[in-house]
Amino acid sequence: WARRLVVLGGAVLGCGASILWTAQGRLILQYAAKATELENLGGKGPDGTVVTIENVEKSTQTGKLMGLFWAIFQCSSLVGGSISFMYYNEKPEGSTALYCLFLGFILMGAVFTQFLLPPSVLRKNTTTII
Repeated sequence: WARRLVVLGGAVLGCGASILWTAQGRLILQYAAKATELENLGGKGPDGTVVTIENVEKSTQTGKLMGLFWAIFQCSSLVGGSISFMYYNEKPEGSTALYCLFLGFILMGAVFTQFLLPPSVLRKNTTTII
């Protein structure tokens, strides 16, 4: 029964991950659309405040944001793998310190998500999502 539990857990994890990955891609595309919308307004936000965004095409803005996301995402696995390698190179077994180190990184990432634009900013004044 333990083997079945592991397979069931993997299936649940895979389904949850697919939803999160889809949401991640959608959020990046919404940021790119918002940047393009602000660019088309001549550098001014809906309330008239001046917004400075590089004058680039929509596809370039989307590509730039996707590229930035993937660069940061791949660096996270590089840094995590390097930390694990350096730690296990000296000591072959895990410890509470290593667990706390990675838990700290996870919590720091969760805090940084609070600096993202709120979803209400990514919507037009109507109820249509951009």
